[in-house]
Amino acid sequence: MLMRLSPIHLEVPYFSQRDSATDQGLRMCFSSTCAMAAAYLKQGCLDGNGQPDDRYLDRVQRHGDSTDAAAQIKTLRGLPAAVLAIYCTSFYWTGPSGVGPRKGGEGWTGLIGASC
Repeated sequence: MLMRLSPIHLEVPYFSQRDSATDQGLRMCFSSTCAMAAAYLKQGCLDGNGQPDDRYLDRVQRHGDSTDAAAQIKTLRGLPAAVLAIYCTSFYWTGPSGVGPRKGGEGWTGLIGASC
């Protein structure tokens, strides 16, 4: 017997890389995605002046380049589900046709819900 579960929707904040006050906006998709996960998993961790994903980017750059998964993981250390967010985003991307399997293109997105 196949059981259908109700959709799950998580109240994850949305941060757009496109409105970054830094010069990194066009290459911040990984950082903005991880910032959304961090803000959800540890509310208040990105509070302060300016944009939360810009503050997160500042922390990432202490560990390396924003496109480096190791730098992202070091920044997210201590958040139990952070690795899941990175795993999910590495297999899905956003493009002109929407969200789909990663095909070597650029882009990271976070999954904020599921339906089984």
